[in-house]
Amino acid sequence: MATVAKDLWRANRKAGMFKKSLTTGTAPDVEPKLGVLYPDFEPRTFMARGEEVTRPADVSYADDGEVEPGGGTSLFDVEGVFGSGAWRYFLLPQDTEIPDTLVVRKTGFNRRFNAEHWQIEVRIGMTLPVDAMKGALDNLARNAITKRYENAH
Repeated sequence: MATVAKDLWRANRKAGMFKKSLTTGTAPDVEPKLGVLYPDFEPRTFMARGEEVTRPADVSYADDGEVEPGGGTSLFDVEGVFGSGAWRYFLLPQDTEIPDTLVVRKTGFNRRFNAEHWQIEVRIGMTLPVDAMKGALDNLARNAITKRYENAH
């Protein structure tokens, strides 16, 4: 089975990745949201500098509606590229096992963040239903947590 080549981080906005505790509403009592490694499967609209912006989906679809190779979840080889104020980071440790339906590939250097950009995507030569891709990404996240535990002991 293929493994992650080096430590990589997935950035998630705090507002999207965590929800406030129903009892206290304080930051220390946050609970992680499922799908920490999901890309945007659909276009997303948000406010930026007072203007409404629509960002395209991170993936493209075949005629049958399945996810194609070439788009996916962004990762960086440097933790904290977007800062820490509004962001949390999920670590994929080096040597984390990658599910057979996915690849983690380097896409190039990002000068703005002074970091290599990597991407999790569907393996070349196949397409996946959205639910299958989500399942594979959830399995990759579980593998990352397992690897972090192994590395700590």
